[in-house]
Amino acid sequence: MSIHKYLSFLIYPVIFFGSTAAIIFFLALGYSTTFSILFVQALAAIVVFSLELLMPYKKDWNQSQKDIITDTIHYFVNYLIKQVALLLYAFLIENFIFFGVWPIDLPFTIQIIIALISIDLFLYIVHRVSHYNNLLWDLHSIHHSSKRLYWINGEKRHPLHQILEGLPGITFVMLLGAPKIVVITALGILSIHMMLQHANIDYSVGILKYLFAVAENHRLHHRLEHSQVNFGAMLMIWDHIFGSADLEIERVEKVGIYGLEQFPTQYLLQLFWPLKKK
Repeated sequence: MSIHKYLSFLIYPVIFFGSTAAIIFFLALGYSTTFSILFVQALAAIVVFSLELLMPYKKDWNQSQKDIITDTIHYFVNYLIKQVALLLYAFLIENFIFFGVWPIDLPFTIQIIIALISIDLFLYIVHRVSHYNNLLWDLHSIHHSSKRLYWINGEKRHPLHQILEGLPGITFVMLLGAPKIVVITALGILSIHMMLQHANIDYSVGILKYLFAVAENHRLHHRLEHSQVNFGAMLMIWDHIFGSADLEIERVEKVGIYGLEQFPTQYLLQLFWPLKKK
């Protein structure tokens, strides 16, 4: 087996599990969630970007298609939406009494896993429904309009769809009484996974593809020919349970949406695309 092949199996577990461990380690040392998550996210982004240049899945996906500025705006707008949501979450969880059934006595890492599984279920449901409901699809089609996959467009979403997709899961764990630090950490870990899920890196994960919604699975969701499979944001368990998993890994040459080849590339035009379509 070549060195390249060995490296390809290490990329996801080293970056994802290493980043997760680093965030938890910094928190254990007493650093703030803001510093712990942002610092590790920044390092992960630098590593992922570098690997896209060194080990691209498709070399032409590293070339701009008039999308970098727009995708960057999407990234930061949706990042701000998350921060506002987390501030609201902190206010509500600290000032109102919810069911209080969250297992706060369990180790912090286990609580994060429970939060990720719960949030991922609702992300799966909204994502899948968005492919069949016309109104939601008009919003979600922005994410599928990309003609290439690379780390930054994992956060390419219409702001309304970002809210609709994230609200149910966060509300669910809030009603259970999940501490804010658990939810903030879980979402920080999820964002690093999203980088790797859309990264233009030629990596494989072996049997981990049955559990995690990694790039080799998710590219099948974005392929031009068919996209009604592999809806999981982070995990594949819901795809297995609800019959939407496709693990027949194949080379994906083109991504996007048939019939929408002329999808606007400017941010504001994409923002008002659903209205224009109507």
